Amino acid sequence: MNDTNDDDQLSLGALAVRGLLERHGLPKHRHAAFVGEFFSLSRAAAHQRVNRSAAWTLEELKQLAENFGETLAGLVSAHGADDAKPAVVRIGGLQSKCKVWLDRSKGPSATDGLVALEDEAGLVVVAATSVTIKGGVRVARLEIVQPVLKPARVAVIDDERDVASALCDQLRGFGIAADGFDDVDALSNEMAKSPFDGYVVDWMLRKGDASQLLASIRALQIPSAVVLLSGKLRGGSADPAEVASACTAFRVQLIEKPAQVPLVVSALELAGLRLDKPGV
Repeated sequence: MNDTNDDDQLSLGALAVRGLLERHGLPKHRHAAFVGEFFSLSRAAAHQRVNRSAAWTLEELKQLAENFGETLAGLVSAHGADDAKPAVVRIGGLQSKCKVWLDRSKGPSATDGLVALEDEAGLVVVAATSVTIKGGVRVARLEIVQPVLKPARVAVIDDERDVASALCDQLRGFGIAADGFDDVDALSNEMAKSPFDGYVVDWMLRKGDASQLLASIRALQIPSAVVLLSGKLRGGSADPAEVASACTAFRVQLIEKPAQVPLVVSALELAGLRLDKPGV
């Protein structure tokens, strides 16, 4: 027997329960097991509830709905709604991606708080008071889709490992995933595998100045934020003209050591670093 015929034989309660469990990420093959555990039913009884025409009481539906943070009214109204569709919700200053279930069985009423507007660009959910009710589609259910954010990755290289490690510790206090290096080859190998979002580079490294490393960073296809550090300018160990030329050629900002970490973070942000970026 195919799924369509199975659905035709289900009670309205069973259909509403199926929709509830699917909305909350429970796969179909787990429905009977979940219902059995929730109501302390035998395997056969749970299967009958979920896959046959056994009746559900309003109290049972209410208990299930509240377990998932829904109401009985919401559970019933969501049954028969469209499958979830991507949309954007705009209420006051809030704008966020969302998933929306539309109820086309009847038009929006004056008691509905939200309506969905459809156009060629997609679906937008707005407060019902901001539009003409007749111009929208009734919203049966809405879920805000929170973006997954991950911290920006920043490489710190200094010829003194302890200095690089200390700066990394301080950058982590700003929510940055910082990795320290004291060897150009080690950093280059890591860059080849997975480029960083930003780089904090000391001008004087073990194998000379940072010119070649800066050129390698700028040769990467993915743009990155770069800050150059130097503590040798005033002592004469570094040539100011060479440092200035490198800053211009590789589009980096210079900060003299000892560097104040808030200034380093600010310079990285000005260079395009986003402290939190969407994850995968």
